[in-house]
This record gives sequence, structure tokens and C-alpha cells, in this order.
Amino acid sequence: MKKRIFVMIRYSVLSKNRSKNWVVGRKEFDEYREELFHPDRLSAREELFQKITLPSLVHQSKSPSKDWLTVYILVSEEMPKNSLDSLSKIVGAYDWISIVPVPVEKTQINAPLMNGVSEVEGDICYASVRLDDDDALASTYFEDLFRYIEKPFAGFGVSFGKGVAGVISNGKFADFKDYYYPKNAQGLAFIQYKSANEKVVDMSVYDAGIHTRIDQNHPVILDSRKCAFMRTIHQHADTAADKALASILKLQSLEISNVTAHFSFDPSLMP
Repeated sequence: MKKRIFVMIRYSVLSKNRSKNWVVGRKEFDEYREELFHPDRLSAREELFQKITLPSLVHQSKSPSKDWLTVYILVSEEMPKNSLDSLSKIVGAYDWISIVPVPVEKTQINAPLMNGVSEVEGDICYASVRLDDDDALASTYFEDLFRYIEKPFAGFGVSFGKGVAGVISNGKFADFKDYYYPKNAQGLAFIQYKSANEKVVDMSVYDAGIHTRIDQNHPVILDSRKCAFMRTIHQHADTAADKALASILKLQSLEISNVTAHFSFDPSLMP
């Protein structure tokens, strides 16, 4: 049996049928399009992806390889060409990363995952993982998730509930918060199994339900023994107006050394 991890990163996806699932899409469509593709937002997201998200994927204790890992960066077919070209240059050196344009009408967010699974010969157990383009995975994330990619866990969600909230101000980290959030979106995974003779099921972690209620739809493995994710808080975040952010800012701060022990990110972000 083969084991695979498929990370699905939504990077400025414009969708008519999926938009209400995302904070930035819960507006009138024209306003949603304008905000999504605003030059300031695109520039900020590119910088955060390059300096935070990408390094966290590259510098894993289980060294990334296309033999077991595929990262899909889902972008809109209408994404401005200059932004798409820039993103392509940033990830061009990594053969386990694919940029996938998706249509605005009838967006099929699972299409690349289904193609990736169908290309694997024989039996396969795999995890689909959700990650935003401004968040990060701790360096042992893939190593820790791999132990749960087994046939008996097919149909289970996997949530690593212990993490860090990284507060960004004026382009640098201003604070790090000790952040315990079971069933958080960052790094939430869903395990599936397909035998050699079965068809691929059109399902991913994004179809497992609202992340905070995934345990009402599927059994969930909750493992909060070590730090596993970073959620960034900044002015361009889609959840910048989230009322819960006020409570996050009241959490206990962490020493920088406790953060760098788990995450790799661009040194220019340090205060």
C-alpha cells in the first residue's frame, strides 16, 4: 500500500459556487473579485507565502519528495498574469509543488486531488490537508501526520490542536502567542483509502464540513502533544475582522526561541 499527502492551498481562488465557504467570498461577487485581486492584497499574500508558508513546507523533518508529497496551489483562472508569473518563479524549483488554475464557474476544488490519486497504481492511503497561503506547518508536521495515514483511519479527520499565533505588524512579527485550537483550519487533514480497483471519490478535507464541527460529521483524531501549526494575524488576513482575534491577542506570549525551534521562516520578518 502506498501512502501520500496532498496539501491543498487556496491562493486567491475566485469561485461562484464555493465562495460562501470562505470569509473573503461572503460578499457581493463584484466586491469579492475586486478585494481578492487588489494589488495590495496580492502583493501582501505573495510576500507572506514566500516568507512563511513556503519555508515551513520546504524545511520539514521528513524531507519533501514527489514520491509521497504533492502540494497543490489553487489559483483562479482570472488571477492577474504578473502575480501568477511571480508565484511560478517562487515555487519553480520544487517538483512536488503544482500551481493549478481553477475556473470561476463550477469550481471543482478537488479535481487536482482526484487526478493525483488516480495516477497512483495499486492501493493507496492518503491525507488531504488544508492550508492557507499565509499560515505555516511546524517542521515535524508531515512526520507526525504520516503515522496516521493507515487504512484503519480512513474516514477520520486529523487535527493537531497545539500551535502558535504569529502577530505581524509593519511587515514584521510583533508577537507570538501560545495558541491551543482543536479542529483549527491550519493543517487540518482527512484520511482516505482507495484500493487498486476502486474509483477515486470526489472528496477532500474541504468536504468534511466546517472545520470547527468536523467531529459532528466524522470521527477525529486530536493530537495536541506538540506544536504543529502557525496562524498569522495581519491586516490583509481574510479573518482580520474576526471577533475571536481580540481573545487571541490576550493569550500568553512565547519566547522567540520557542517558536524558531518549530518553524522556519524568512529572517527579515524578525523584529
